[in-house]
Amino acid sequence: MTWIYVDKDWKDGDSIVAYGWDTATGLRGDAVGLQDYFSYGEFKAWHKLKIPLTQMGLAGGTIDALRVEIITAEGKSPKFWIDDIDFEAAGASIPFTVKPDKGTWLYVQKVIVTYVDALNTILQYSNIPNLDYSKILGETLVLGWLFQRVQDNEIVFSSSVSSLLDSAQTGAKITTLVGNATNTMLTSEFTYGVPEILKAEDNDELRAIMQDSMVGFVKMRMSVIGYVEKRV
Repeated sequence: MTWIYVDKDWKDGDSIVAYGWDTATGLRGDAVGLQDYFSYGEFKAWHKLKIPLTQMGLAGGTIDALRVEIITAEGKSPKFWIDDIDFEAAGASIPFTVKPDKGTWLYVQKVIVTYVDALNTILQYSNIPNLDYSKILGETLVLGWLFQRVQDNEIVFSSSVSSLLDSAQTGAKITTLVGNATNTMLTSEFTYGVPEILKAEDNDELRAIMQDSMVGFVKMRMSVIGYVEKRV
């Protein structure tokens, strides 16, 4: 995953490729056209590029350099910058848990999730934010979050959220939506009708399992609000 900023002059006939390179052996991966992964006609904005390593022929290889090359130019060569290049490996789902300390009950009142992404949500001539219900901000999640209520190591409730529609169907509400021409922050809150009681003696816990890579978000935070009761 990387970011690209196009200042000017990127035209339909331009082709700029990137490929992995092993400087010791001279071996290289497959070249991929950057223009295939973002809206190159939108100037003076940072765009996020997600390029699968399999497309670059790097799924099982080793590289120590990345080369970017202008293959064709329609007139003047485009002026652009590339920044924040990240190589990511697939891995197992990551669980986060909330549970009471020994000798206590934890009363959970709210679950709050905040996302920040490089997205302009201003919809021209309308006061409705330009948000796609099938995504979360600008991100397309395949599996998203899996929320679980656990008691004595048994899952008693489970719900998956990978889009704004999924979030709305759980009863969560968007409580904050702010942004500028570059980034947007969205906060989603789920409030229990009565506090969810997590009892230490019952091995109660809430789980939030991250089933997709969330690296595409600029920032993301999750928290719970509640209070603790000490038990004798």
